Amino acid sequence: MSKEIVDIKLFPIGITILPKDMIPFHIFEERYKKMISDCIKNNTEFGIVFKLPNKNFVNIGCSVKIDKVYKKYDDGRYDIILRGMKRFRIVSSKKHEDIWHSEISYIDEKYDSFDKKYFSKIHDKYLKLLILLNKKNNFQSEMDKEVSFDFTKNILLPNQIKQDIIQLKDEEERLRYIDNFLTELLNDSEIKQNKKIDYNFS
Repeated sequence: MSKEIVDIKLFPIGITILPKDMIPFHIFEERYKKMISDCIKNNTEFGIVFKLPNKNFVNIGCSVKIDKVYKKYDDGRYDIILRGMKRFRIVSSKKHEDIWHSEISYIDEKYDSFDKKYFSKIHDKYLKLLILLNKKNNFQSEMDKEVSFDFTKNILLPNQIKQDIIQLKDEEERLRYIDNFLTELLNDSEIKQNKKIDYNFS
């Protein structure tokens, strides 16, 4: 059975957003002011894709919804919070009125295919890291994890790591990646001295 093809507007930019991320955005370009205004009015999503140095963009991105409008300026600029929703793969793209429009297919994450015991093992490592970093505020909220993106949403990861994660095939591959990443952090001497990693409790 073929996957459903959906039309979506794109915002190519030099950052990567993952599902469940909450990211502040300042909208100032004229072409995006109208796009954001339309999304707010119609309660629609758009797509974020990582823009390469040569101005092209990658073929896997994340749909986002506007979670909150902090401020709308008189000149049409916006301060907003974006919530990462679902990964997608671009099928085709074309530019219209200076905005990229793409046909996309959403990616089946296979959330039910991973080993629950393995997930618990990764969760334990994640909690150990928070304790090591003395990040105990709102610790109780970190007990409830269901999918891989729950581990990435509060850590301010380097964009290259986020780009690695968004390109991985499915939940099983992401969990292996996160497991290895957490193991490296727990063994890092600078981490043990609270010198390296940013954590942001939502």
